[in-house]
Amino acid sequence: IETTASRLEMRDILVDLFSAANCSELKTVIYLTTGSIAPDFVDMDFGVADRKLLEALNEVSGVDMGKLEALYRKTGDIGAVASIVIKEKKQSSLFQESLTLERVRSVLEELSRKTGKGSQQYKSRLLAGLFHSSSPLEAKYIARILAGKMRIGIAAMTILDALTVVFAGSENRSLVERAYNITSDIGLVGEVLCRDGLDALKEL
Repeated sequence: IETTASRLEMRDILVDLFSAANCSELKTVIYLTTGSIAPDFVDMDFGVADRKLLEALNEVSGVDMGKLEALYRKTGDIGAVASIVIKEKKQSSLFQESLTLERVRSVLEELSRKTGKGSQQYKSRLLAGLFHSSSPLEAKYIARILAGKMRIGIAAMTILDALTVVFAGSENRSLVERAYNITSDIGLVGEVLCRDGLDALKEL
């Protein structure tokens, strides 16, 4: 998606993604494509600055902070830094705990909840655990989500288009958009469509 400017191509990629997802995980999949784990009206603050992400990458990889900061200045993209560092690390080590969709959602949710004394150290451990289990590509987008800079240009209407193709049929596009306008929750719209069908969506 990041490499195309075509909305139609973006939609088709999302169609493949949503078709492959289980109904129980579709809501999370949709939210993550928007760079969050919740609808827009939920104030989701992970409380993780770019510096904290660099520190977590330093802990996982052993790469000097000065080198990480220089790489960040050069690329201007914390996700690119994460991808490069994890790629180099994975050449000499094995994956540890597998990275599942549920684990990512759970850790991001925990990061958003944790505040107060000791929270920064706790968040550092969570971040290091995520990056330690990530592939370079996974690390790239996890870092971007945490930094609030997804950079893939997906609009809500494109997601609705994809959901319509997969679950509703083009003739029902207006019903899908109506449900989104009423709820302001694109993840919920996808979940209801997948789990309960178009009739249930009409009742939202």
